[in-house]
Amino acid sequence: MHKKSVLYYDGECKLCNTWLVLIRRFDKHKRIDYISLQSTKGKAVLERLQAETEQIDTVVFEKTGVLSIRSEAVLNCLAELGGGWTATRAFRIFPLQFRDAVYNFIARNRYRWFGKMNNC
Repeated sequence: MHKKSVLYYDGECKLCNTWLVLIRRFDKHKRIDYISLQSTKGKAVLERLQAETEQIDTVVFEKTGVLSIRSEAVLNCLAELGGGWTATRAFRIFPLQFRDAVYNFIARNRYRWFGKMNNC
């Protein structure tokens, strides 16, 4: 049996939750599980990542035990949907540093621009 990939998302972010609704709609084969970073499992993943990198408060994607963060997590998640979504891999022509800078800009402003939810 194929183990599902996992998308860890900010359950308090309205932008993240809207994105999650769209991803679920296109996840026709139910390849991805969704776990809030504020949950017990989500916090455990953050602790694991913080041991390896700086503070993480953003999207994380796990496939076959491999974790990706920020723009790479977004691209890996979209590619997991299959079909035309695999074309999003083309964004890898941009250097990771550039992609993450754009991602970080949006992430820093997401609560101000889109708001925050009381619970996920």
